[in-house]
Amino acid sequence: MISLDFELAWGLRGSRDDAGWHARIKGAREAVPRLLDVLASHAAHATWGAVGMLALEGWEELRASLPEVRGDFEGPDLCAYEYIRHVEGREGEEQLHFAPELIGAIADAPGQELATHTFSHYHCVEPGHTTAAFEADLLASLDVLGRIGPRPQSIIFPKNQVAEDCLRVCAGHGIVAYRGNAPGWLARPRHSRERARGLRRGLRVLDEVLPLSGHNCYPPASIASGTPQDVTASRLFRPGRLRGQAFDRLLLRRITSSMSYAARRGLVYHLWWHPHNFGIATERKLALLQEVLTTLEHLRDERGMMSMTMLEAARATAPAGAGAVEG
Repeated sequence: MISLDFELAWGLRGSRDDAGWHARIKGAREAVPRLLDVLASHAAHATWGAVGMLALEGWEELRASLPEVRGDFEGPDLCAYEYIRHVEGREGEEQLHFAPELIGAIADAPGQELATHTFSHYHCVEPGHTTAAFEADLLASLDVLGRIGPRPQSIIFPKNQVAEDCLRVCAGHGIVAYRGNAPGWLARPRHSRERARGLRRGLRVLDEVLPLSGHNCYPPASIASGTPQDVTASRLFRPGRLRGQAFDRLLLRRITSSMSYAARRGLVYHLWWHPHNFGIATERKLALLQEVLTTLEHLRDERGMMSMTMLEAARATAPAGAGAVEG
């Protein structure tokens, strides 16, 4: 499985001062059609978790679509509504924050699932979160995304911040699948006050290229438990993390060896990334993705490995008679 967190500037609010920020966001807009083409050329299915605000035409439509109930987050990094007051109307900001044409391209592409990444890139484990605010945010997202494509039935939580109260809300509004976190300390979701630093940060980077946490594959039957169903992530695909080609070759070997391991044993392997990860050095990174998908084709031919969206996997593994995955 493949899933992508499509968020543009909404997901990088706290990184606006970083060098290359604008280039990554603008490059992501160009990368999305290229990614769709590459996926299609290999018959690879993928789930795109899109921030609902991206589906709107501009600031006026955004203002008309804001939910009345909102989380009490502090600062523009966490509070999308405070952030809007800082950037609304500035020259050049619309292309960083709105992309309904790209949402439409995803919804129309064969084998691609349009999922929700919440409406405002909502943070579920930060101080200021309430269940009511999350529900209002989710419904706003389902509404605007449902105007462009099918009403989403899968969710990818921003920052991978999965919370039990939010899962219950999702189940009540037709969400069938979510991307859960791989087991272990390194993959545990964090709030903003405990960002990965020092030892943990270093181990997370090393784990992308060395098998510190194992393959993180799992049997399809494990998806069936729970409502919504947990389609757990296995590995972040983030080429170019460090300079030089050695890191990328190790990253590629780490991923393809885990894919082969999963195919030999009939297990699930779930790769994910952000389009803005491909916003810089796009050609080189797309070439690496081509190698991953070529491995998928070989494993499809030799081992019967299938490519599924999160929703397809949930439907394929749902217990008999589970009405939530019909249609």
